[in-house]
Amino acid sequence: MQRVVTAFVLVVGLLLVVKKTPSWVFEILFGVVILIGVMEAYELLRGKGYRPHRLQGALATLALVWMASSIAPAVRPEVPLVAAVILILVSPLFVRKKPEEMLSSSMSTLFPVFCFAYMLSYLIAIRILPGELGQDLLLLLFICVTFSDTGAFYVGTLFGKHRMAPGVSPKKSWEGAAGGLAAAVAGALVAHFWFYRALPLGHAVILGVVLGGMGILGDLAESMLKRATGSKDSSALLPGHGGVLDRVDSLIFSAPILYYYYIFFLESPK
Repeated sequence: MQRVVTAFVLVVGLLLVVKKTPSWVFEILFGVVILIGVMEAYELLRGKGYRPHRLQGALATLALVWMASSIAPAVRPEVPLVAAVILILVSPLFVRKKPEEMLSSSMSTLFPVFCFAYMLSYLIAIRILPGELGQDLLLLLFICVTFSDTGAFYVGTLFGKHRMAPGVSPKKSWEGAAGGLAAAVAGALVAHFWFYRALPLGHAVILGVVLGGMGILGDLAESMLKRATGSKDSSALLPGHGGVLDRVDSLIFSAPILYYYYIFFLESPK
């Protein structure tokens, strides 16, 4: 019951943030969330002996958030990525003594930037789509991944026997994943009939499956990082709920997938 209540509170809270606040409030709020998540990843890596350049990683993260925001200049989105790669690869040449240390610092700095900051910046890119479209897509995304997480937990707890990836997440099962996908489809249908009638019913079902599946994979990807670094949670920032990465891991893959699904399949031709 506590998990259902938490899911309900999250959906209502996100509804208020997405629908009742200006775009810039969402951009700042999730920019901070993304930055905290990247810093959590760096702390996990540091605990395992890596030496990432946190300042350069933070600057790269802020650049990616800025590029996705409504105040971004009219330049190609690859520009901050190129700048980030150059900055992060060059910096260790001057502060590390051995080539293997340089490589380790570069790779451990780039990993959170690409896998978390860049992927999660699509949340902001979705929010600034014209009119209420960005708001509706974000709410669809949040509902699908929240329903998926809740459905996977309960179905997996009751019926889970066949483990998906025991090396990174011993409790996740194929039965739970099936329950999560079914719940995500239910969430997409709720979104369709509640506030997003413009989304064709067939696309709602497809997106339910896709977003639910990507949410599960994102959760597993973050679990891989935690298991590799010997950590149960990404941090203790949220008492009883772990860290920021633990709360947004389902969005790592699902946010960019939703953005490009819209671009390729839903956007009206100009």
